Amino acid sequence: MDISSVPTLLACGAFFVLSFVTIGAFWFVERLRGASAPHV
Repeated sequence: MDISSVPTLLACGAFFVLSFVTIGAFWFVERLRGASAPHV
């Protein structure tokens, strides 16, 4: 691996992790809302 591919790899990795964190946050909020919502 040459040195020029390192920033690209880091950017892809950061984007990947950020996507997972965002999805996890949305899932967590929806789960909390679902748990506190009145069930009819």
